[in-house]
Amino acid sequence: MTPRESTLTDAFFDVPLIVDGFKLRGFTAGSVTLSRKMELSLFLGDEGAEKNATLTKAERDRQAMAFAWAHAAPLSAVLRHVRDKTWSDEVDLFEFRVSIDSIPSILAEIQRVAEQAGEASVDVVERSGSTSGEKPPGN
Repeated sequence: MTPRESTLTDAFFDVPLIVDGFKLRGFTAGSVTLSRKMELSLFLGDEGAEKNATLTKAERDRQAMAFAWAHAAPLSAVLRHVRDKTWSDEVDLFEFRVSIDSIPSILAEIQRVAEQAGEASVDVVERSGSTSGEKPPGN
């Protein structure tokens, strides 16, 4: 197993994870969709790399707390607040429940997930000699 495959496998076996009393759901395809909708570039692998290069520490910390909220709050509430564009207010409330002592543990876990997101990202490369309208062969 390559290091990349090992990292991806670990991402699926480490769930749910409890960090300082917060039960976090695992990183899924839904996590990527939420990260796009919430503009959490840290969790988009190569897709967010350009924006990540210019993020301040405060912006990184806020993205981490938003990601933690999205994985700790009830999923139905997360989806509703993201759809209604009220998720930022919910993250504000969530941050008041996070003790200062918990922040390093949460940030370490978020960093681990961000690295896994980078490992999971892929670039789709067009086959040589193919045309953009060509359909891939069936299974």
